[in-house]
Amino acid sequence: MDKRASRIDDLPEELQLQIFQQLDSLPPSELKARQEPSLQVIRSAHHPLKDLSRVSKRWRRIVLPLLFKHACLRFDEPEPRGNEICTICGLGSYSSPIHTKFSEAESCHVEMASAIARQTTLQPCNLVSPSSAVRTQGRAGEAATAVFALRSYHEVQDLLAFIRKERLALTITSFVLVMEQMVAEKPSRYPHESREWCYLTAAEFWQQLLSVVDPERICILAPPVDLACLTNAAIDTVGDWAFSDMAFHFLELRQDSSKSHTLTEPVNYKALAPRPARHPGFAASSLVRLRPWAHVSLNEGSFLKAYGTYEFFERGPPSLVHSINHCFSPLGRSYEYVPRSRPLFTLRTFTYTAIFPFSNHVDFRPMLPYIEELDVRFAPDVESGILDDRGRVGRAQLQDCWQELTSAYYALCAVLSTHRMSEAVFPKLKKFVCGDSRVEGIREDLEELFTPLHLPVWAEMKPGVFERLAMSPRLPGTNDQG
Repeated sequence: MDKRASRIDDLPEELQLQIFQQLDSLPPSELKARQEPSLQVIRSAHHPLKDLSRVSKRWRRIVLPLLFKHACLRFDEPEPRGNEICTICGLGSYSSPIHTKFSEAESCHVEMASAIARQTTLQPCNLVSPSSAVRTQGRAGEAATAVFALRSYHEVQDLLAFIRKERLALTITSFVLVMEQMVAEKPSRYPHESREWCYLTAAEFWQQLLSVVDPERICILAPPVDLACLTNAAIDTVGDWAFSDMAFHFLELRQDSSKSHTLTEPVNYKALAPRPARHPGFAASSLVRLRPWAHVSLNEGSFLKAYGTYEFFERGPPSLVHSINHCFSPLGRSYEYVPRSRPLFTLRTFTYTAIFPFSNHVDFRPMLPYIEELDVRFAPDVESGILDDRGRVGRAQLQDCWQELTSAYYALCAVLSTHRMSEAVFPKLKKFVCGDSRVEGIREDLEELFTPLHLPVWAEMKPGVFERLAMSPRLPGTNDQG
């Protein structure tokens, strides 16, 4: 072999970095964002930058900014034990302000959290598969919540210390947070009323993280109830038992890359307002209020199990949809009355993905006057094979599933119909995307449903992609001069 071919280390580091940049690619969380939410969303068999970083210390130093361009913090794995242990809770390597909160409110929380963490049956601060004591005793359930709060603080402090040390704050463009079930028991119908520490911890977590980094994209992969906690949202869990196959929901928030934002000041713990005032809605200290998000994407996974229950259409999943809709004006109210202080005021595009969602669940009319693009997908991915899995389909009648899908699109197309559009109706909406038009088995049915979306207002640029060409149709008896 020609020795010159192996002398890449002789090149200046700037050139080596340019070479290594050719191996950079989109993160799996972006490539798989519309697949059924699972831990597979953050996994990839192809990781050349990580492999390069293991070749030598020099190469790791060079590729480090690329390697952590898309950062991921996982709470679904046991916390690694460091050399230094917190003297208060016995976890991590820092003393947290939240310890004082626990001590002032109820010192047994910290004591129980520490005791649970030290049990030999549990990994230290492990949130996965709580012990039977946590499942059966309400007091232990509170302690498990305390464990999450304590671990959360240590994890984010360790992460931020690493970011500062390696000077990575400006290179992180996306951040993914992964959470498995936080607390197994269900203390009340509305989680924000009974999980005070979880909501407080979430508010503190995002405040601390965004005081150092300013990613364009933040994603959360978590069970529905935990996603509500992590976004400080109010959800209703009255019918969650019917949606047992909704292991995870996936939320993506994205801001404009062209804008720069002043990082938040050091966290003022006393000023945080972590709990929503009512259902639905977001708290004043919610993540959705911390940045001017331009794009929101929500993937709620499968509704299949619920179709096997009696009068399934009367139930709804634990969902952020209602709180997102609540950010906008009530139906029939002019968008001019919406205050600029509301959450998601800067939202331009909304993407929703689910497998056979109920037609009454995917009612996005409250947000349509304020967004520029709506992108939806209601049918399962053919490649997933979910409809061939009897265990996944369960008692669901597939005829009901397809009927709900048809009803959802019928209602949506009726709202967006050319004959109903005008300058006063959905004045900002420019684009509607139906991701299910690629499904061969229902393509013809969808084409018939999309008949109301026609010229001169709408034009189908490619299958399932409709762009708005005019604000309103020309009325009979009018001409170009009015």
